[in-house]
Amino acid sequence: MQHREDSMIMWAGARSAISPRLRRLSPVGLSRVDGFGTARRHNWARLREGLDGLPHLLLPEATPGSDPSRFGFAITVAPNAPFALIDHLETSKVATRRFFAGNLTRHPAYEGREFRVSGPLTNSDITTERTFWIGVYPGLTDEMIDHSIDTLIEYVTLSH
Repeated sequence: MQHREDSMIMWAGARSAISPRLRRLSPVGLSRVDGFGTARRHNWARLREGLDGLPHLLLPEATPGSDPSRFGFAITVAPNAPFALIDHLETSKVATRRFFAGNLTRHPAYEGREFRVSGPLTNSDITTERTFWIGVYPGLTDEMIDHSIDTLIEYVTLSH
């Protein structure tokens, strides 16, 4: 019987810990989902349009016929780029995140583990070494997105 009581206590604890998250999925919370997607798409499109044509940057494109709601705007820096862009962005108050994926065989979690690799991981290495993203969080204003664009344009054109 002790086992059953422990399980009940654990379940009650998990239930109380999950409740705030579940409340966000209420009808009111769910009604806001479309707005989040719209804001993310808007922010992503502003970044894509504002950064289009900058040298040394490989920018993402949506798959034809799709309308994704992305969590971030991925940027890959060309191998011959004469600058350290991420450091400059961070000191200019533009938050960045390294792209987690890429060549997972180089991540610490896989150190000392056995796995099979099929061929060279060239594109995975490019992603690991030179790709980062800027968030498109729905709470970002046009002014904040413009600051990101202006900071990137200024740094890349001055470094070019």
